[in-house]
Amino acid sequence: MKLPVASHTMLQAFDNCPHKGFRQYIARDLPKFEPDEKQKLGNELHKAMQKHLQTGKVLPDQFREYGSLALPMFQYKPSVEMPLSINRRGELCGFYDDNVFVRGYADVVVVKEPAIVIFDWKTGKKREDPGELLLHALMLQASYPKINVLVGHYIWLQDKSVGKAHNLSDTHVTWSKLNEQMDEIKFMADQGNFPKTPNPLCAWCSVFDCEHNRTKQRLAKEASNAA
Repeated sequence: MKLPVASHTMLQAFDNCPHKGFRQYIARDLPKFEPDEKQKLGNELHKAMQKHLQTGKVLPDQFREYGSLALPMFQYKPSVEMPLSINRRGELCGFYDDNVFVRGYADVVVVKEPAIVIFDWKTGKKREDPGELLLHALMLQASYPKINVLVGHYIWLQDKSVGKAHNLSDTHVTWSKLNEQMDEIKFMADQGNFPKTPNPLCAWCSVFDCEHNRTKQRLAKEASNAA
């Protein structure tokens, strides 16, 4: 059984429910995810901010109010939508190489020795979980091994605010935790057992044949409340 390439969303899926992670990233037999209107708007805003920093062109009218969040970044000539990937030894590799171990895209990266600062656009509710930033810092240090000060911020577009500074410098701890997570997934694969784990996200889950799935109940309740 071939294991999936590690990413923040993949690791989250297996942490929340190994069975959902298996179905989504190994069996790949779940229905294609279709974003709702709010999510589509969030994706458009995310792309608009990236293009704004890449080209310097003015943001579209509907997103003009968010320009002040990107303005301070221009002076540092940041890298935008930066592809990051490393192999099982923690070395740089191609994004789609056969030996890629973990990969992802960093929204905004400012390299200003002796530090690297990572910014990540977020359109949802505030949740200062540094997991995604930690993975990006781990991969960035492979590109800049002499820099050992790494800091990350989420930028909360919905609130038009910059989140707190996360210290991402201890990449050895991040590497160790990543390997523990991937070893656990490999163990489950070797055993052929990905346990079903009931959790609050069962009401939004696309594994409809699971006895713990509550998506239909949630949708029925929402429809009833809207009536």
